[in-house]
Amino acid sequence: MKGFKDQLKQYLHGQVSLDSLLETVSELLVSQPQLKDNVVAGLQQMTARDLLSQNDLSALMAVIIDPPSEGKPCPAESDSTVISSGRAEVSVDDQTLVKSAPLHSGADHTRITASGKPLSADSCEAVSLPTPTPTSASVSVATGTGTSRWDKPFAEDAGLETSVVGVGTVIKERFRLVEFIGCGGMGDVYKAEDQRRIDAQDIDSLVAIKVLNKTFREHPESLRSLQREARKTQNLAHPNIVNVFDFDRDREHVFMTMELMRGAPLSTVIKRNPSGFPLPTVLEYVAGMAGALGYAHQQGVVHSDLKPSNVFLDGGQIKVFDFGIARAAKTGSAQEDSFDAGELGALTPSYASPAMLAGAAEADPRDDLYALGCIIHELLTGKHPFIRDNKKVPADEAWKLGMKVAELKQLSRKQNKALKQLLAFDERQRCDSVETFMQQFMPQYQRHSLLSRWYVWLMMLTFVCGISYFPLRNFWQQQQIGDFIDDLNNQDEAAVNEWLERIQAMDAEQQSEFFNDAQVKRELTRYFLQQVSRSADADAYDRAQSLAERALQIYEDSRRLSDKQEQLIKQKAARLNNLNNELNRLLELPAEQFAAASQPLSELLHSIQQVDPQNAMLSDARLPVKFIETIDELLQQQQFSIARGAADHAMKLFPAHAELENARRNLEQEELRYTRTQRIAELNQRLDQMSPESLSSFAAASPDIEELKQLDPGSKRVSALQASLTEQLLAEQQQLTDQYMWDQASKLIVTFESVLSPEGIARFDQTLKQSQAEYQQQIDQQVADIDADISAQRIDAAETRIGQLQPMVTDPRIITAVYDRLASALIKQSRAARDERRWQSATEALDRIATLSVSPELQQSVVYERQQLKQQQTMNAQQLEASALAEQEIKRQAELVSLQSELKTILDDPQLSDSSTRQAQSIIDRIEAQQADLAIVRQGRQRLIKRYTEKAVAVADTDLEQAMRILEDGKRLLPGQAEITDLLAQLKLRYENASQQEKVEQQLALKQQLNHLLAEARLSPEWEQQLAELLSRLKVEQSDPQYLQGVDTRIAVIYAQQSERLVAENEFNAARDTLERAAQYDPSLDLTVQRGAITKAEELFRQRQAERKNEARISGLKQTFDTQIQANDLTAARQTFAQLQALLGADDPFIKQQAPQAFQTVYLRLADQLAARQRFTQAEKLLLSARDLFADPTVIDQRVATYQDGVRLYHIGQAIKNPGLKNLVQAHAYLVELQPGLPAAKYQQLNEALQRAVIDQIASLDRRAPARAQQLLNKAQQLFPDNIQLQRINLERQPPQADRQSSALASPPSQQTQAANQASSQGNSAQAEQPSTTAISRPVSDRVCTAALSGKGIRSAAVCWDMLAEGAENKGPFMIVVPSGGGSLAISKFEISRRDFNLYCKLSGECKGLGGAEKQPATGLSLNQINGYAAWLSNATGYVYRLPAKAEWMSAARASGNSQPQNYNCRLTRGDQILKGRDLVSVQQGKPNAWGLVNYLGNAQELVRSGAGLEAMGGSYQIKMSDCSVSMAVPVSGSTDATTGFRLVREL
Repeated sequence: MKGFKDQLKQYLHGQVSLDSLLETVSELLVSQPQLKDNVVAGLQQMTARDLLSQNDLSALMAVIIDPPSEGKPCPAESDSTVISSGRAEVSVDDQTLVKSAPLHSGADHTRITASGKPLSADSCEAVSLPTPTPTSASVSVATGTGTSRWDKPFAEDAGLETSVVGVGTVIKERFRLVEFIGCGGMGDVYKAEDQRRIDAQDIDSLVAIKVLNKTFREHPESLRSLQREARKTQNLAHPNIVNVFDFDRDREHVFMTMELMRGAPLSTVIKRNPSGFPLPTVLEYVAGMAGALGYAHQQGVVHSDLKPSNVFLDGGQIKVFDFGIARAAKTGSAQEDSFDAGELGALTPSYASPAMLAGAAEADPRDDLYALGCIIHELLTGKHPFIRDNKKVPADEAWKLGMKVAELKQLSRKQNKALKQLLAFDERQRCDSVETFMQQFMPQYQRHSLLSRWYVWLMMLTFVCGISYFPLRNFWQQQQIGDFIDDLNNQDEAAVNEWLERIQAMDAEQQSEFFNDAQVKRELTRYFLQQVSRSADADAYDRAQSLAERALQIYEDSRRLSDKQEQLIKQKAARLNNLNNELNRLLELPAEQFAAASQPLSELLHSIQQVDPQNAMLSDARLPVKFIETIDELLQQQQFSIARGAADHAMKLFPAHAELENARRNLEQEELRYTRTQRIAELNQRLDQMSPESLSSFAAASPDIEELKQLDPGSKRVSALQASLTEQLLAEQQQLTDQYMWDQASKLIVTFESVLSPEGIARFDQTLKQSQAEYQQQIDQQVADIDADISAQRIDAAETRIGQLQPMVTDPRIITAVYDRLASALIKQSRAARDERRWQSATEALDRIATLSVSPELQQSVVYERQQLKQQQTMNAQQLEASALAEQEIKRQAELVSLQSELKTILDDPQLSDSSTRQAQSIIDRIEAQQADLAIVRQGRQRLIKRYTEKAVAVADTDLEQAMRILEDGKRLLPGQAEITDLLAQLKLRYENASQQEKVEQQLALKQQLNHLLAEARLSPEWEQQLAELLSRLKVEQSDPQYLQGVDTRIAVIYAQQSERLVAENEFNAARDTLERAAQYDPSLDLTVQRGAITKAEELFRQRQAERKNEARISGLKQTFDTQIQANDLTAARQTFAQLQALLGADDPFIKQQAPQAFQTVYLRLADQLAARQRFTQAEKLLLSARDLFADPTVIDQRVATYQDGVRLYHIGQAIKNPGLKNLVQAHAYLVELQPGLPAAKYQQLNEALQRAVIDQIASLDRRAPARAQQLLNKAQQLFPDNIQLQRINLERQPPQADRQSSALASPPSQQTQAANQASSQGNSAQAEQPSTTAISRPVSDRVCTAALSGKGIRSAAVCWDMLAEGAENKGPFMIVVPSGGGSLAISKFEISRRDFNLYCKLSGECKGLGGAEKQPATGLSLNQINGYAAWLSNATGYVYRLPAKAEWMSAARASGNSQPQNYNCRLTRGDQILKGRDLVSVQQGKPNAWGLVNYLGNAQELVRSGAGLEAMGGSYQIKMSDCSVSMAVPVSGSTDATTGFRLVREL
């Protein structure tokens, strides 16, 4: 079965031929004949549901059974979604393709493949979605039972699905599927009930649900694509776009909920009208599609697959849907890892642009425009613009074939040109936007810039030439007015300013004509009002005031503009008051919150600056005080970081504020002090854990000790640790010196030098020097003992001493020198033995030298001695003759000469070295061995000694230490020489004297440094560290305690002086710390006075700070009071005044004079404003409530008396307007009371007006309430006995007159007139009275409804009304005249409002009136109430008022067209959010139709007569926007609800 289903799916995709499918089914039934019934049933179900054509079914049945089953053919449908991977021929139209192979083969399907992968057998997209059959309720087809059609026709595999979705399934425990609609590009679509809306009793509980099929569920990238689709469409809130509510999953099922559409796809509607639609209908549909596309394009979304089947006609309204392959048209918005159907090339070839067919990577709005052009052409003609062989030709093929768009006779030349541009194959020639096309295609969208208008140039030429009159002037002016109004409506400020400059350049007469044009005046006034409001809303009150003044320069007498200017002043005051309240709120915040409110405070001050750059709030003294308080409080809480932020913000706001600067410095000092204290405590805590018994512990703790030493120079812990460390270092030094490890001993201090005290360092150095001196004495003694043994020829003893000396000596030259001297002694022994011919002894002496560590020069001498020994032995053995001896002597003499020459060379060399000295000694020994003249030997040795002494003397004046080192070398090499030792002793003594002098000089230098440091005392941590080091060094070098005590006293005085300076800078804690430091240096100082001075100064500072705070608070409260007074915020001003009264006292001038005067001014002004609106009682109450605030209460009494007179005059005026019995009696009494104080002329005027009003009222009442008329007449005749006209009135009844009055509601017009006459006759016969001798006159309207106004109601000049009583406020409902049944009738322009109905109640006294907003429609009235209202209007005006017939209402609403209004109050939602249609709105809100009717759709549904009953038309605000239409009608049984209102017609 699976193989057959796969093959069937491939066939439907166009991937295999019918023959292959027939062969497969044949093989299936041969191998598994038991499946025959399942296959037949499944194929029949698919055919019944239009998933398989009848021809295909016949062919398949011919293979399965014979004869094939008959069935009714079902035509293939268009615009279905199919997934395809190839170029197969498909017999259905307009299906979107997602291509992986060459695109089109004449069929227009949507085809989807994913990189050529085979599609799964249970994919919904394997079959075509039939066009659903529309019903009155929703789109519906045969009900399915699962997410895939494969579950339905072939049930054998149904059990394999873990969860099946179908009709009856409840998804997410919320949506119950009630009907299968069809299959879309991604899954099955169902109608569902939203249980949550049902629970909420929402009248619209149905939604559409698209359940994702298995193919998409198994691909995460597909899920992401659908999620993006839902999210993008969800963000498109437009009446012409189907709402997508949500994207969610329920277990393995992923689904999307959307608005349920009712109606039919545009593709079906086009097929029903093969010849096309009338142009008005096309224009209406185009406007809807263009609105949807234009809005989507503005939001960055391109549809990418627009076609008739993706456009729905829902109750006459266009709805665009299925943005499933739409792509965001924003540059760079696509992500590398994103997956979008558009990226796969989703398109419908018949409606795809050439760029899309060529595989363009980026979506372009112009692609949608090409598809829109195709749809427009089909709407006009019923055919695609490019047809060949009865098939739609894709754009790329049409381009290659050179096909052209034919001219359409329905369109104008301009419209044909626009359509051709829309269908241009080259996108560069196509319209670039929907708006551009609509401006060309639909005339009402056309707009032009000012200078592009031809008549502007002609007008300018006219002005330049000085032409004052021209026959075309009126035409030009009307053209100008129209364009000017367009710019005003568009709020194009630059264009309006340009217009105003041009108009004001005209002469006075032309300006007057232009500005006083009724339409210009209305629109320009509205423009200025809107601009003023926008500027005020943006806090640009200076600009708003400038605009208001400019407007008033043009229209000086405009009440609206003057009111706006007054309102602007009040609005500015209110805005400042609100800002002041916000400032006060911020000032009341706790310190931490106030510090955190830096951004709101900055924004607040910026807003104040914008509203009023000179406002006192910007320099409110409370702000710096609050900052200082905040810093101090945060300082006490040790929240230094927050305090720093507050201080920085404060300094930005008030950069030159001295006290803020002082607070900031104090903060820095306290933070430094706190940080230092905390760090000292932390270091002490860490050092508590240290073990001071080892140098390693000290080495690890050295950084902490050094830091503590710097932070707390007088720390006892540091002193104790330094003492302990010094002792340990000395002990370690002793151990090292005992082992003669002098280098390690000298370097021992390096690690701890920064930690040790100067005294410790000095002890270490002194101990080391002392040890070195003792060591040197030991070495010198040992060397002297060795030299004594050598001189005494105690060779063995000397060698033993050298062995003892060797471990003690670190300088190897000393050992070499003593070995050399020992070797010299052995050489002398060898020579002595040689002279005595004791050859063995001589040899042994020389051999012994070889065991010694002698210098190279001694080794050469040994070699020479061995040669001499050997030569002597040889001569002795040969017994040389005299001649040989003589020759030998000659050689000896020559050698002596050579040695003397060599010795002279060495001695003449000024450079000293151990080598040259040893070499010279060796030469002298050899000369001595030759038994030469001893004088030469003595002179040579004396010269050697002089070399050292002379050199030492030469350098002693410049470098005494160098001279001593030279003599030390001479002493080592030439031991026992008195000249050297004596001179060395002299130089050492001299060195000691020089060291003592240098020490004195160093002490003097230290004192000078100390004096300089104390003279420039800065009292910083660095200064204190330098001071501590200098003092430590002085205490080491200086033994005079008196001097040191004086120094400490000086330092203490400096600290005390610094403490005084800190007190002067209000840094009291730092002053106390500094004073304590002074006490540490000199405890003998008595600092009690200074401590007391700090306390007193701090108390004084806090007192002054409190005074400044109080002054700032008073200043701020006064400023707040002024702001509140300006804003008329009297309640808040009273509270502020009470606070000021508590702070200032009752005798303060502000409390006694200034504030009462301010109160008096504002209370009188407000009371006068109330009185001007005739609200005298409120004005009186207002003033009396302020009696305690006025300095002179008699002012109130005088003004109240005036208001009481005003009350009387008001009631007299009301009685004149509505002279009922009670009003008449009261008015007459008031007139009597007022007569003494009124001018005679005024009194007479009022008296006469009252009498005339009574006469008119009697006449009016006589028609509808004769008894009341008689009562009123009787009282009037009693009150006005002198009025002859009144006394002559006789109310005897007259026979009924057949006039035009009627009040019947539920009958035709002719019957209503008859009913009205009958009602009048019955009423008159009920109470027969005498006819009046005075004719009853009705007030005349200045805008009478006539047939001449028919169809012109969109113009304000064509709006008419009847007068219900004297006075402009007593106008009847505003009416417009509309064509009706070959004639005309008047219908109320707006729904009857509560104000209209309340005016009836007021004038008639027959009802109580309606509450709520007066401009909202009058709803919830009973039929009797509506009848009474219409009857009263008829009687009051003499014209028949009644409910409209249904046909009359629909004719007026359609206004000879079928276009829906663009703005109406029906419900528009996004998910659970209501975007529009929340409640009733003003009856005047919304745009009029072509005849001027407003709000006929939505808001309140409107009662009409329908046959013998009533219906409510047009829907209410609770009805979904897509359902609101002119044809929407709801039967009404006689009672109405809060959503049902009405409008009336008036017969002409």
